[in-house]
Amino acid sequence: MSHQTLVSAMSTPVLDDPSLSQPLVIISCDVQLCYLQSEVGERTEFPPRVLDHRTFSYRAEHPSAPFASCDHLLSSPSWAIVSSMLDDMRLPFLLDRLRWLDLSAGTKATKKCLTHDELVSEIARVASSAVNNPRNEGRKRTKVAVSMIHKVMITELEFREMRAQLRRLELRYLHSWMLEEEERGRRFPILERRFLLSLMRQEGLVANPDHDREDVWRRSRIRRESLDQSARRVSYFEAARESIIRSLNTVVVEGDGRLSGQELKCVICIEEIAMGNQLVRMDCSHEFHKNCIEAWLRIHHTCPLCRRELPSEKS
Repeated sequence: MSHQTLVSAMSTPVLDDPSLSQPLVIISCDVQLCYLQSEVGERTEFPPRVLDHRTFSYRAEHPSAPFASCDHLLSSPSWAIVSSMLDDMRLPFLLDRLRWLDLSAGTKATKKCLTHDELVSEIARVASSAVNNPRNEGRKRTKVAVSMIHKVMITELEFREMRAQLRRLELRYLHSWMLEEEERGRRFPILERRFLLSLMRQEGLVANPDHDREDVWRRSRIRRESLDQSARRVSYFEAARESIIRSLNTVVVEGDGRLSGQELKCVICIEEIAMGNQLVRMDCSHEFHKNCIEAWLRIHHTCPLCRRELPSEKS
C-alpha cells in the first residue's frame, strides 16, 4: 500500500461584508480521499480503477492582520494559524508524502515535494499574497481555497480487509451506543435489535448466538416492562414487604438442573439453574435464583412471570 497527497492553494472571490469590525481571511480546504487499485493487470495503459472516493470540507476564519506580514517562517503568527488549522481538521491520513502544485505558474504549474512544515509555509504564503493583493485593498473578507487529493494505491484484497475492519468497528460502536440509549430508557424495535445481532454474528462479534440473543441486551431487562403499566391498579415499581422476602421458600438444586428433559433457566438473569444453586419457589410455583428474585422483589412486588402480586411496603 502506497499513498501520495497532492496539495494546491489559490485566492478565490468571496462576497464582501463591510460591516465587519476587522478584516478577515477565510481558509477553506476541500479534501478528496481516493482509493485506487494498484494491480491493473496487463493493460497498464488504462488508469487505475477507483475503489472508493470520499470528500469532505473544512472552513476557518482568522483576522487578516497576521497574514499582512511576508514572514512565513516557523516562528511567524501566520505559520502558527495555518498549522493549527491543519491540526483541527483531523485528517484521516498523514501529511508525509506531499506534492505541492504551484498554481501561480499558470499552465506551466510544477510539482515539488514538501515536508509538513514546508506545506504550512506555502499555504501561509498564498494567504499572505491574497491579503496583500492590491485588488483586495479595502475589502473586509479575503478567501483562500486549499485543495488536497490523497491517493492511496491499494490492492483489492487489502481494500476488502480494510472495509471489513471498519465495518466491525462501526458495528461495535453502534452496539455500545444502542445499549447506552436503552439504559437511558429508550426503546428500539425488536426487528432492529435482531438485525444488528445478525450482522454482528456474520462478522464473528457474537460467539454464541443462541445465548447472546438475550444476553447482549442486558440480562436484567426482564421482558422490558412490556405490559401496559397504566392499566394496572397498583404502581409497578413498589417493593415487596421485607418480611415476605425473608420468608421465601429456599431450596438447593439437586441433579443436573433439568426439569422434564428441558433445561431450567432463571428468567431474570437468563442463566441456567445449575446443580448446587439456591432456588426460590414462589407460591405461584415459578422458580428463580435466590439472589435474582430478592433483588427483583426489592423493586417490584409481583412475580416476574405471571405478575401475581405480593404484599408491598405501601399496602
